[in-house]
Amino acid sequence: MELALFKTLWGHRGSLDEAVRQCRDAGFQGIEGPAPIDPASREEFFHTMKSSGLEWIAEVSTCTIPWRSEEPAASR
Repeated sequence: MELALFKTLWGHRGSLDEAVRQCRDAGFQGIEGPAPIDPASREEFFHTMKSSGLEWIAEVSTCTIPWRSEEPAASR
Protein backbone atom coordinates (compact mmCIF):
# COMPACT_ATOMS: atom_id res chain seq x y z
CA MET A 1 0.00 0.00 0.00
CA GLU A 2 1.21 3.48 -0.84
CA LEU A 3 -0.06 6.71 0.71
CA ALA A 4 -1.05 9.43 -1.75
CA LEU A 5 -1.73 13.00 -0.67
CA PHE A 6 -4.37 15.09 -2.43
CA LYS A 7 -5.06 18.82 -2.36
CA THR A 8 -8.74 19.69 -2.08
CA LEU A 9 -10.36 22.38 -4.21
CA TRP A 10 -12.81 23.15 -1.39
CA GLY A 11 -12.13 26.76 -0.40
CA HIS A 12 -9.65 27.28 -3.26
CA ARG A 13 -10.31 30.71 -4.80
CA GLY A 14 -7.83 30.61 -7.67
CA SER A 15 -7.82 28.89 -11.04
CA LEU A 16 -7.33 25.18 -11.61
CA ASP A 17 -3.90 25.97 -13.09
CA GLU A 18 -2.95 27.65 -9.80
CA ALA A 19 -4.23 24.64 -7.84
CA VAL A 20 -2.15 22.31 -10.02
CA ARG A 21 0.96 24.44 -9.44
CA GLN A 22 0.33 24.58 -5.68
CA CYS A 23 -0.26 20.85 -5.64
CA ARG A 24 3.02 20.09 -7.36
CA ASP A 25 4.99 22.64 -5.30
CA ALA A 26 3.71 21.07 -2.07
CA GLY A 27 4.43 17.50 -3.19
CA PHE A 28 0.83 16.29 -3.50
CA GLN A 29 0.02 13.46 -5.91
CA GLY A 30 -3.39 14.74 -6.94
CA ILE A 31 -6.41 16.98 -6.52
CA GLU A 32 -9.82 16.28 -4.98
CA GLY A 33 -12.82 18.29 -6.11
CA PRO A 34 -15.99 18.38 -8.18
CA ALA A 35 -16.09 18.32 -11.95
CA PRO A 36 -17.64 21.52 -13.34
CA ILE A 37 -21.29 21.31 -14.32
CA ASP A 38 -20.94 23.38 -17.53
CA PRO A 39 -19.86 21.07 -20.43
CA ALA A 40 -17.20 23.45 -21.81
CA SER A 41 -15.71 24.08 -18.36
CA ARG A 42 -15.80 20.34 -17.63
CA GLU A 43 -13.91 19.57 -20.85
CA GLU A 44 -11.26 22.17 -19.96
CA PHE A 45 -11.06 20.76 -16.41
CA PHE A 46 -10.46 17.21 -17.66
CA HIS A 47 -7.90 18.41 -20.20
CA THR A 48 -5.99 20.33 -17.51
CA MET A 49 -6.06 17.39 -15.11
CA LYS A 50 -4.94 14.92 -17.76
CA SER A 51 -2.06 17.12 -18.94
CA SER A 52 -0.98 17.86 -15.35
CA GLY A 53 -0.04 14.24 -14.68
CA LEU A 54 -1.83 14.45 -11.33
CA GLU A 55 -4.47 12.06 -10.07
CA TRP A 56 -8.03 13.26 -9.45
CA ILE A 57 -10.59 12.23 -6.85
CA ALA A 58 -14.12 13.24 -7.85
CA GLU A 59 -15.90 15.03 -5.04
CA VAL A 60 -19.32 13.62 -4.24
CA SER A 61 -21.40 16.13 -2.30
CA THR A 62 -23.79 14.80 0.31
CA CYS A 63 -25.04 18.26 1.27
CA THR A 64 -23.04 18.42 4.49
CA ILE A 65 -22.76 22.16 4.00
CA PRO A 66 -25.51 24.55 2.92
CA TRP A 67 -23.96 25.58 -0.41
CA ARG A 68 -20.94 24.62 -2.45
CA SER A 69 -19.72 28.21 -2.30
CA GLU A 70 -19.47 28.09 1.51
CA GLU A 71 -16.07 28.04 3.17
CA PRO A 72 -15.05 24.89 5.09
CA ALA A 73 -15.53 26.74 8.40
CA ALA A 74 -19.24 27.20 7.56
CA SER A 75 -19.84 23.47 7.96
CA ARG A 76 -19.17 23.57 11.69
